[in-house]
Amino acid sequence: MLFRSYKFLLKLKSNQEIIFDNLLKHINKAYTLLSPHLSSENRITAAQLRSVINPMFEKHSFTPLFTELIFPQVLNNLQKESGYLEASFPLSFKQFSYNPFKNEVTLPFCKNIRLSHFRKLPSKIHKVELYNKNKKWYINFLVSKKPAQKKTSDLKTIGIDVGLKAFASLSNGKSVKNPRFYEQMKEKIYIEQHKLSTKQQGSNSWMKQKEKVNQLYSRLHRQRIDFLHKFTHYLTETYDVIGIENINIQDLQKKKHLRNSLSDVSWGEFADILRYKCEEKGKHLILVERFYPSSQLCYKCGNKRWMPVHIRTYKCTQCSNEIDRDYNAALNIENRAKQLYLNLFHTIKS
Repeated sequence: MLFRSYKFLLKLKSNQEIIFDNLLKHINKAYTLLSPHLSSENRITAAQLRSVINPMFEKHSFTPLFTELIFPQVLNNLQKESGYLEASFPLSFKQFSYNPFKNEVTLPFCKNIRLSHFRKLPSKIHKVELYNKNKKWYINFLVSKKPAQKKTSDLKTIGIDVGLKAFASLSNGKSVKNPRFYEQMKEKIYIEQHKLSTKQQGSNSWMKQKEKVNQLYSRLHRQRIDFLHKFTHYLTETYDVIGIENINIQDLQKKKHLRNSLSDVSWGEFADILRYKCEEKGKHLILVERFYPSSQLCYKCGNKRWMPVHIRTYKCTQCSNEIDRDYNAALNIENRAKQLYLNLFHTIKS
């Protein structure tokens, strides 16, 4: 059984916005009041904390709904965060109703909340999670679904060599351009961050400017995720055995001159999204060994030669094969993925 989450933006009506704004104010107030009791200097037990809750909540007139429904989650998050002063999400609800015909969800404290778009959900929904990000409210539906049955015959295979110049070189001869979303937005982000640095921290103008910076980063993240979903959708709809390198991204990010470029291409997110889509659709994802010399081997004869990064064309000294180094690496990854698949399943039927 696979567990998945489906995310939706909530389209709140004016009266619903008031309810959600009050919810957020209550949560932030609870964090502010309780966090001093959980600081490292003034640590108290959960039982001691509960003894100060009731009089505190009576004094500050928290609603019974908040006290009974939301507060236990706030307290739990506070104990984990150890004094974090802002609202921590998500908030989970097992009591809810979802109307797919009206595309609405009803929560214990608010009815008939419209979702931003329609998407068919599995019938088994375990719970929903509510969270606030950049002054917008989102909901996650946590569902379980059966994975598709994996094919064992007529398998189409592909190897993928990820890079910085091109996002990916494929063994089918195609190359996927690196969109470089951060490079496109870098100047805007720098300007808005500079404006933020000139304002007094905590002031209204600082908060407004901080929101602008957050929106830019949120837009950047959405662009990356949209690109990755479209590319992985193509791969998992077209191929049955997909080979990629098992790259240690954390080690690469230690190199300062590569850090921004690696963050922009999001190889880790690409691998995660590709993995869950392969599981969902019954495809085989094969991770080629981390130190497999895909760039140094000739895909035709297997001859190995040293290939510095600046040399972009592979010229075999044995069979005179001449080919783009990234395309050659992708072909080697596909061949290695086939070998590893055969080791696991003994045969590729055709």
